[in-house]
Amino acid sequence: MDRRAEAAPSERQPRLRRNDRVDHFEIVRLIGRGGMGEVYLARDTKLGRRVALKLIHPERIGSKEAIDRFIVEARATAQFNHPNIVTIYAIGEVDEMPSVALEYLTGQDLQQRTKEGRLSTREAMRVGMAVARALEEAHGRELIH
Repeated sequence: MDRRAEAAPSERQPRLRRNDRVDHFEIVRLIGRGGMGEVYLARDTKLGRRVALKLIHPERIGSKEAIDRFIVEARATAQFNHPNIVTIYAIGEVDEMPSVALEYLTGQDLQQRTKEGRLSTREAMRVGMAVARALEEAHGRELIH
């Protein structure tokens, strides 16, 4: 019996390992894991840049309609060129599940940052303004997030 199938998503072994390939992306390492899937640091072998490669957990997609929605959302996001919206480079598949190659950004996410302590007023305003600018851009294109 495959114990990975029984384990919670956060307890599973990564689906991919160093040097595995997904399309023209070569895996470097796992950088994050959440309720929707796993994110890997990967190298784009065609363009020589680092990317974040996000793989969706099969149990989170569930249906062809959900996969289609995921792809439509990725295509919509790929239309943006905005400093507060991540750039999508490609969509693909791993074991018939969608994957997306995104701009690789260094630093912390907001959840990690807030674990270190309360944000200063200045920092909270900077984050809030970045989110507001991204939402303004999306809503200006009639895209609701």
